[in-house]
Amino acid sequence: MPTDRINPGASLLEAMRAMALDKARKRDPSSAAASIDPAKNEPTGPSRTGGATELRQRLRTLLAPVDPDDDEAINRIREPALREVILWEFGDDFRQSANFHPMVTSISQAMDIDERFRAQFMAMIRSLKP
Repeated sequence: MPTDRINPGASLLEAMRAMALDKARKRDPSSAAASIDPAKNEPTGPSRTGGATELRQRLRTLLAPVDPDDDEAINRIREPALREVILWEFGDDFRQSANFHPMVTSISQAMDIDERFRAQFMAMIRSLKP
């Protein structure tokens, strides 16, 4: 699935997208199917209001005060960063969906379970720091 990669840690974004789409399909197959282009397995419609540059800037702003060597700070910023990525991917209206918070929580928990996701998240943070 091709993406507009924002950095070397962007494979985390692809993993998050796959998990999010799978979770949305399981919770509400009818609405998930309506919002996903089956040919590309990507959201349809006006989900991305800006390109990867906008997402990169939003994440830089969010991550600016975070010390990448402080595990506690990384854990605190993880869900807000995930929310930014998910809202960029599915559009700001997705915040109102019943799937939004469970999706953020599931992806965050996956980072606790699979060290590869955490490592990719750390790579993304480091790549976005000035």
